[in-house]
Amino acid sequence: MSLIRIWGGHRESDWNSYWRTNEPLLLQPQLAKTLETYGVTEVDISPALRPRAPVSLDDFEVFVPDSPSDAPLVCHEIEELTGRRARPTAAESGDAFRALAAERLLYLRQRFEPWDEKLPRFILGVDFDSGRHVRMRPAEPEKWRLVDHMVGGWNEERRVLPSLLIDPSEKGAGLLSELKKEFDDWYSKGFRGHPPLNEIFQYRRVLERYGVDCNESYRFHLDDGWFPIDMEQDRDWNAVRELCAMPLPAAPGDLLRNENDQHVKPYGANYSFVALTDNSVD
Repeated sequence: MSLIRIWGGHRESDWNSYWRTNEPLLLQPQLAKTLETYGVTEVDISPALRPRAPVSLDDFEVFVPDSPSDAPLVCHEIEELTGRRARPTAAESGDAFRALAAERLLYLRQRFEPWDEKLPRFILGVDFDSGRHVRMRPAEPEKWRLVDHMVGGWNEERRVLPSLLIDPSEKGAGLLSELKKEFDDWYSKGFRGHPPLNEIFQYRRVLERYGVDCNESYRFHLDDGWFPIDMEQDRDWNAVRELCAMPLPAAPGDLLRNENDQHVKPYGANYSFVALTDNSVD
């Protein structure tokens, strides 16, 4: 199948470009299958690298290393699949394209297969497109899936996060069952935004019965059916491991690799360990 490299920029610096790049990323298998019939073996797709005169409204630029003359064909297929306009890049060689990508601080986006939506379970997620270390990757990418999930509450919200899908141990199954029992349709009580402090204390008491905590993580995306749990400190991580049927390494950074193919050091990634129950909105 054709090799398609999709480049993107930091979400924080160009939100619109980041999400536009998501479209060909999600449709990568379909595009690769089509291009293979044309004999196109490699393609680089990036946000428009530089404005041209007259200024165009194109969203993507395309570089075909082995046959630059095929770039218009690839542009056409991108437009057919996404509705977004694309044009051949001005770069005439691979080195020239990579120089432009480096100048714009672009990096290779990662694609993850969709998750199976099986609930309840735990997920261990990493935001690979945020923070200082955007060139991180999973040590075993084939085990990671893209969790794309709607959570309930006073304002339904979409959560998208590359994650390991983790079935519970016997202890973890007990926690998931108690979370479901105690906090089913939690937000139907009528509080808007964050729960009152007393409600958070009740959530924390449930976690403490299973040796885990939410002292830090409760601030991040606590919602109906989406229950964040602390994992950054060693003691928290060891407690989290006891909830999981999947064997997890001694440190969460061992699950990842940085740009030098080394384990990620503490605080080098933005992790999320979350208990998902089936009272979320599907």
